[in-house]
Amino acid sequence: NAHELSMTYQRDQMVSNRSLTLSAANNPRGIKGLTFSASVPAENVTTLTGDYRWWTDADKTVQGSASNPVKDIRDIVRAMKRKGYTTITVEVDEVSFLQDMDHTAWRTAIGYYLQPTLRQTASNDANAQAVANLASDDQLKAAFKAIIDVAEVKYKQGLVGVETLNSESKELVRTPFRSFNANTYVFYPSGPLGTIKVVSPLTPDDTAMYGKFLGGRGIIQYEYNAKQKVQDWWSEFTGLCVPNRVNEMYYLITK
Repeated sequence: NAHELSMTYQRDQMVSNRSLTLSAANNPRGIKGLTFSASVPAENVTTLTGDYRWWTDADKTVQGSASNPVKDIRDIVRAMKRKGYTTITVEVDEVSFLQDMDHTAWRTAIGYYLQPTLRQTASNDANAQAVANLASDDQLKAAFKAIIDVAEVKYKQGLVGVETLNSESKELVRTPFRSFNANTYVFYPSGPLGTIKVVSPLTPDDTAMYGKFLGGRGIIQYEYNAKQKVQDWWSEFTGLCVPNRVNEMYYLITK
């Protein structure tokens, strides 16, 4: 459903990017150059720079020489707990997360977690990494959650797309992209982050055939031209995802 995917993109951009910008890339046939800001306080955002970045290249093959990813995550979680937040949720793009788990520091920590007996011998990091290298994605996720000591980790899987007309082939081409920003970890006290503000659609009279979707926020309408033997379907939905707990949202930008 195009409307559901649109709301997924909106929501994930508001959360991970702290804003939603309408552009030619995501709204080619609509308004462009308009930005809706979530207004997250600047002091809530930690952006790693230089050699403190987890990765210093685009392909995530070169680790920052001063990077300490386990400490980076724990520092934010512990700071939130000192403020009284006992139940914490973390959100991260799943693809980006699994790439991050290739970092030596994570492999070492996860290996020791999965095989605690390795801690009994000094200088066992290589063996711990070997254990982590054999772990499944589900094992990596479970170990990560336990190591950072949070209530929930949401691995965002949103994949959306925009259709544009190829001027040569005259065909619609769909370009897919992830809805949640890579290299971004978002922390917040567990629970809903906001709401969806909608403009109620105008419903037709009783002669029309239509149905409602997304909890009555949108309508889909059907019309048939008996003379031309043409069916016509169209839908209407106008909404904006609005976070209302921005002062409680904390960010780690890892590269």
